[in-house]
Amino acid sequence: MSKKIDSLLFVCLGNICRSPALHAEMEHILHENGLSKAVHVDSCALRFSFIGSPADSRMQAVAKSHGVEIHTTAKPLQSAYFDQFDFIFGVTQDIVDELKMLANDFGSKTNVHLATEYSEKYPKQDIRDPYSCGEKGFEVVWDQITDSCLGIYQHLFKE
Repeated sequence: MSKKIDSLLFVCLGNICRSPALHAEMEHILHENGLSKAVHVDSCALRFSFIGSPADSRMQAVAKSHGVEIHTTAKPLQSAYFDQFDFIFGVTQDIVDELKMLANDFGSKTNVHLATEYSEKYPKQDIRDPYSCGEKGFEVVWDQITDSCLGIYQHLFKE
């Protein structure tokens, strides 16, 4: 790691399933490794459908079953985030492409990546929206989220 990483942002469409789960799991991993006060983690939405809503109850239940609490409410992406965050992770390639386009519009030098870029089991795969996939879909997504966050931690914070 050549540059100190102070902040990470996770982005999905509605900020009620995937990005809040990534946010909570990353905070959990950082806490377990003594970095929770050193790194700011956040999440947000590209679309405004669920702004102000808590995370989906099914996502919260899956996270809780793995010892992780999700305490976020959905909020929109803000242009200032491109300058405020060291890394921005989108959950799908389409979202990454849109984020990169927006970053160019704001003249940002932010690193925008796919959330699974450093995943061992799901490298460079989209994290599909579990919203209409039933409970099993949320478990599959949780596995992708855990593996992705561990990969991000290993790549960005382990020397």
